[in-house]
Amino acid sequence: MLHLLKKTFFHKPKRNVAGAEELRNAFRDRYHQFKLLLNANNNALEIMAEMEEALRGTRPFGMTFVISRCTRVSTSVWQMVRHLCELAPAKYDDLFEKPCQHPGQCRYYQFRLGPSKIGCGR
Repeated sequence: MLHLLKKTFFHKPKRNVAGAEELRNAFRDRYHQFKLLLNANNNALEIMAEMEEALRGTRPFGMTFVISRCTRVSTSVWQMVRHLCELAPAKYDDLFEKPCQHPGQCRYYQFRLGPSKIGCGR
């Protein structure tokens, strides 16, 4: 009788091990995408700070400096959008459909990634 009462009131439900592992993997993937998003953001901010320092006039710079830093910032921002898209599928797809601000940007990304890789792919 005591065994029956314990079994009825203190019964621990069995955990779904496969479901828990699937959730753990999904969380791990989302966490990794979030870390990559933060890294891309930090890179963009560091490059922008470098450009601001150059504008203060403490050292000379030329057009190659400006173009290279703008390209690096654009790449970092593109990575941020891509990671946002991985975190929230279909929510930020419109960011990939906006026209490029600089005519060379679209050609640059198509060259590096191929036309099929531009966008979230969802």
